[in-house]
Amino acid sequence: MVSLSITETVKECKGGREFWSCESSTKECQRLCENKQLRRAKSKACNKACHLSCVCIPGFLREGEDGECIPEAECPNA
Repeated sequence: MVSLSITETVKECKGGREFWSCESSTKECQRLCENKQLRRAKSKACNKACHLSCVCIPGFLREGEDGECIPEAECPNA
């Protein structure tokens, strides 16, 4: 298992993403175009174990579970 420091992890966030230290890997926690109403702070799915992650910067949502971060206004059916 490879261990990364927080600094190294932050440097790996690319493509309209930012580092967030408490992101769940579940679809219910990620803000996607399909669930843009989601508020991570209030979601029970996001209150479980935390891990280091890269998420879309404010104003951007992921296009699908594995998609790129796009401006919220460009989401299909925005």
